[in-house]
Amino acid sequence: MKQCLNCNAEIRGNYCAACGQKASTHRFSLKHIFSHDFIHGIFHLDKGILFTAKGLLLRPGHSIREYVAGKRVRHFNYFTMLLILIALSYYISGLARIHTSDIVSFEDNEMQEERVEFYRGKVKLISLLLIPVLSLVSLLMFRKSRQNYAEHLVLNAYRAAGEMLITIAFYYIPWIFITTVNTAVTVYYFFSASLPWVYFVWFYQQYFSPFYRNQWLLFLRVVLCMLIAYYVSFVVYELFFLNRDVIK
Repeated sequence: MKQCLNCNAEIRGNYCAACGQKASTHRFSLKHIFSHDFIHGIFHLDKGILFTAKGLLLRPGHSIREYVAGKRVRHFNYFTMLLILIALSYYISGLARIHTSDIVSFEDNEMQEERVEFYRGKVKLISLLLIPVLSLVSLLMFRKSRQNYAEHLVLNAYRAAGEMLITIAFYYIPWIFITTVNTAVTVYYFFSASLPWVYFVWFYQQYFSPFYRNQWLLFLRVVLCMLIAYYVSFVVYELFFLNRDVIK
């Protein structure tokens, strides 16, 4: 007798009588991601966006590990969620009254100011394109978890969604109401800009915690992974900036 991976009830037939999840829950594969989840994510809006957002904000790594393991009925599709959050962040960031160039001085550094202006319009797209790259980094760093590359794509898509939620709440929305720059605003700017990287560590620590006995060594591995991800992200952003004339 099969057990449902979502609620642990016994399954008779193709669906769980208790929660409705399919009995044929499978591991993620690249074929499934592109042939099913991507198309489904664009053309269907599943229930569960508030449930998924709550999980990403309160217990991000644990909730997404459970999703990857099979508890999928209540979760919102990761592709759809990313698309919605990207559109929302573009809209809210356009309402901001203060921008980075108003807070950080770029005197005698026109190149740096141009770099910031370029990134302002491309940061969401580049962040989306970084997911496959950072998934390769996490695959190599956390081989002990035995998650395949497709599963790393999924967990990093949700991680990116969680980071966008944090950024919208603590970075974009406050700049709609803040109109003057002072010391407190400058401090808050650097604080809010660091939150996605703090979330990165929190998410990975939770997600991979069952696979590593020594949690302190896991934490060090997560921090190392974050530093590598930061460096890789920096290189990718710079490549986009250096080829800005071609991209435009």
